[in-house]
Amino acid sequence: PVSTHTSVSSPISRTTDGLFVPDDISKPLTIAEWQFYLDRTIYARTAIAMAMVQLENPDREVEGVILFGSPSHDPQISPWNRVIDCCHLEEAVN
Repeated sequence: PVSTHTSVSSPISRTTDGLFVPDDISKPLTIAEWQFYLDRTIYARTAIAMAMVQLENPDREVEGVILFGSPSHDPQISPWNRVIDCCHLEEAVN
């Protein structure tokens, strides 16, 4: 047997490091995060921010990107690491 229950969530307040808003509405809105230490919640927090921006802008595509200072800062949390783009500053500079 399975029972169902109503779920009530408290309001969520999130800040992001950056929201890029192109003037061309055919281009996606981009949530950007800079991460310079290991944080296992960075992908989930970015996904939540993307969803919140999407709710406010239902006619715009939304994408996310995380810039990690080092590959060791990237927790590679599935499934979000397949939804959110990332790059590693340490690799990009070398």
